[in-house]
Amino acid sequence: MSETNRLLQSLTAKERKEVLSHATLVDLKQKDVISESSNRPQHAYFMLSALASEVVELNDGEVVEVGLVGFEGVTGSFHLLGSSPSVSQCLIQIAGSAYRIPFRDLDKLFNDSHGVRAAILQYVQHQMAHLGQTAACNRMHDAGPRFARWLLTVQDRSARDEFLLTQQFLAHILGTGRTTINVLARHFERESLIGHNRGRIKILDREGLEAAACACYEATRGHLTDLYA
Repeated sequence: MSETNRLLQSLTAKERKEVLSHATLVDLKQKDVISESSNRPQHAYFMLSALASEVVELNDGEVVEVGLVGFEGVTGSFHLLGSSPSVSQCLIQIAGSAYRIPFRDLDKLFNDSHGVRAAILQYVQHQMAHLGQTAACNRMHDAGPRFARWLLTVQDRSARDEFLLTQQFLAHILGTGRTTINVLARHFERESLIGHNRGRIKILDREGLEAAACACYEATRGHLTDLYA
């Protein structure tokens, strides 16, 4: 579990102090909706121990995850680039803490501060690379390797070994049925890769999960490693 934000830490002390002077430390609950699709957010969140999902609801009511924001970044960064509406909703996947800042204040800092703008643009570029890799992964790879990749990605962005996630939510994330999630979770449990009980998942063997994941995990982890190298 992390109580720091890597994007904020990448700023100079002066820049970080300026951002935090507009921010409030808040606790976020699982399933809290922090921004809606098509609407400019009221606040942005620099995640600490919380983890947010960017999800898109399709015409048939299915929900698919298209992005994750953990302690490496900030929510709402897409809206700093211009006035085009976003198609995704942002909700809290793992409860925890974050710094909340009024979006209008972050927008002003983004435009006025070269350091803040450069750090956020670098993060947006990372998000775009992650989205592209994930889209290819979802199209080409089976659910098992994708499940392993996703669990590792969550751990990388939350610094947690254990998290509470329902099978329904996992099914949405992977674009598959709850039955498939149940089969995969039981298989990973038999292989002693994870512990799974009443929606609570604990990573037991990270190296084993890395072996089970598709090559997309190494690619996305490389993007994250390079982000703050």
